[in-house]
Amino acid sequence: MAQVNWVYLDDQGGRHRVGLYHGDRSGHLMIHANRRVVQIDFSVLDSKTYSFFIEDELCEVIVDKMKNGYFGYEFRVNKKI
Repeated sequence: MAQVNWVYLDDQGGRHRVGLYHGDRSGHLMIHANRRVVQIDFSVLDSKTYSFFIEDELCEVIVDKMKNGYFGYEFRVNKKI
């Protein structure tokens, strides 16, 4: 099972913990922010983007299936929106 954690520092100095669990075989995925579940998805076996809010900021977690079959994970704040 893949487990990834990030710390997001907002513009007001707030600290937010974001994490992800992704099952190796099942593909089941859970994203949590500040100890609250914000997304659950089942059988995630391809690339996908998940969006959610932390306070007024639109945050995204990108699940990227690479050519070798492994997954890469990225967290970012969407400032364009």
